[in-house]
Amino acid sequence: MSSFVSVTLRNTSGKAEFDVPQATLRLPSSSSPENLNDLVHHLLDRQDILFRFFVHGGLLQGQLEQLLASKGITTEVQLVVEFSPATQLPENHQEQRCPDWIRSV
Repeated sequence: MSSFVSVTLRNTSGKAEFDVPQATLRLPSSSSPENLNDLVHHLLDRQDILFRFFVHGGLLQGQLEQLLASKGITTEVQLVVEFSPATQLPENHQEQRCPDWIRSV
């Protein structure tokens, strides 16, 4: 049986366009970054950007319950989950080839 955790989402990007309504949400402790992205997309009514999520300074890469366990935090604590846009390389990014003499320096 999955437990739940109380979460408040906070935009840390500094861009008002990513602000979400202040509310306490009850989420399954098995929630992943993908689940949180879906939630933020729904709250913002937009799907065009991916976000990264942080809990107590730790980047959420798996399930919430795994990050909480690694930090010794119980699911009974009210969490503030901070989020900001994920940095991605531009789509037209290509490796620049350098002459051999430059690569050997």
